[in-house]
Amino acid sequence: MPELRWRPFWLAAAWSLLVVVLTLSLMPKPPALPDVAFSDKYGHLLAYGSLMFCFGQLYPRRWLVALLLVVMGVGVEFLQQLTGRWFELADMLANTLGVLSLWGLLHLTWLGRSLAWLESRLT
Repeated sequence: MPELRWRPFWLAAAWSLLVVVLTLSLMPKPPALPDVAFSDKYGHLLAYGSLMFCFGQLYPRRWLVALLLVVMGVGVEFLQQLTGRWFELADMLANTLGVLSLWGLLHLTWLGRSLAWLESRLT
C-alpha cells in the first residue's frame, strides 16, 4: 500500500462521505429520485462503491474494510425500518455489489493506487 502524504485529508474525506451516506440512508423521507427503473439501486451501488474506493486505499486490510461495509449496508436496511423507510433485500444486494465490485477493482487494477497517483500529480 503506497504511503499517502495527504492521508489526514483523505481520511477526513472518506469519513465525511460515510456520514453523508448514513445520513441519507436513515433520513425519514428519501430525497426525490429521477424516474428511472432501479435508480435507487444505482445510488446504492455508487454510494457503497465510493466508500470502498476511499477506505480501500486508506486501510491495508481491504478484505476487512469490505466486510465492515457489507455489514453496515445490511445493518442500515434494518435500521431504516425505525425511520419509516422501507426494508429491501435488493438494497442490501446493491450495497454488497458496490463494495465487492470496487474491492475487486482495487486489487486487480491501478485503481488501488489512484490516490497516490493523484498526489504525485498534484505535488
